[in-house]
Amino acid sequence: MSPAEKLHLRLVYSLRDLELANSALAFLDELDVTARCSKIELRRYRCFLESAVIAYWRPFAAADGLPALGFEALGVVPTAEQQALHERLRIFRNKVVAHSDPKQMRVLLTAHKAHVDHDAQMPFLVIDEGLEFLDDRALWRGWVSILIGALADYVFETVQGTNSYRFERDYLNQGQ
Repeated sequence: MSPAEKLHLRLVYSLRDLELANSALAFLDELDVTARCSKIELRRYRCFLESAVIAYWRPFAAADGLPALGFEALGVVPTAEQQALHERLRIFRNKVVAHSDPKQMRVLLTAHKAHVDHDAQMPFLVIDEGLEFLDDRALWRGWVSILIGALADYVFETVQGTNSYRFERDYLNQGQ
């Protein structure tokens, strides 16, 4: 693929990635922050958060020959607040979601004697299942909507002035 084709593929597929991030953020909005929830429910929302982070950052990270997307390719200029959020999401992705940076871990393992008549120790493991970025959801969703709009405009403009347009990249049909 030429550099132009790689950029085109990145732009087209990034629309899907950012729509996925937007959906994960919408699912995260279902959380009632005033209600108590079980560890399992909390993990469900943590899955939405981490999916949103991964999907949001995928377009901005280089991958197997595809260029990392920059804001200039989209024709958008983030505000200082949007740029700061973007950077915080990058750090969170790299240190917490995609990798296990020990500097970012919050874990407690204790053991207590299970019964007075036995020497067996029962382990108790507590890992932070916190939900970062909850206070940033409106900012994040607004920013993602701007990026989706820019990508949708790119896709729309790409197919204008053609009688027929087809762009396909399917890893399952490499020989065809």
